Amino acid sequence: NHYNETDPENMYSVDKKRYLLRNLTKSAIDSKPYNQLLNEGNTIPNTVFYIWCGRRWLEFTHYLSIKSAIRVLQPDNLRFYYDQEPVVDAALYNTWYKELQDEYAFFEKIDMKQIGGQNMSACTSSGIPNIDFVKRMLREEGGIYISKHTILNDLPLNLRTYFSVNA
Repeated sequence: NHYNETDPENMYSVDKKRYLLRNLTKSAIDSKPYNQLLNEGNTIPNTVFYIWCGRRWLEFTHYLSIKSAIRVLQPDNLRFYYDQEPVVDAALYNTWYKELQDEYAFFEKIDMKQIGGQNMSACTSSGIPNIDFVKRMLREEGGIYISKHTILNDLPLNLRTYFSVNA
């Protein structure tokens, strides 16, 4: 029982899953148009901004959000702004935050209290990211802001030609 990889509708279920997994995990970074776009120098800085508000665990969904940005965007820098660092439980069950720091040298954690001269907090009093702070960071540095609910599967190439992108 053979199947044609170019026609996933006619595949058997196990083979279809393999086909989908193989094609979903291909990185857009490897494509010729993407490399050509990067070589032209007309793209935004490859910096990802992530803002963490409040004292709580960095849960698996947050981890997936950050990992998806790393996989799809392959950033040069990932700036993790926080007002309070994510909590790691005493039993070391929830270690996603530590794993990100250990695995990626470009993962830069930035304590908002340590940034001198800031007259605007990254978090509002209700514990959500301050959109004015996000806009200012993107305007000053360019890059891509990822919210805690964003999970990227792909990013259209044309979005990388804008000075800033809010995903």
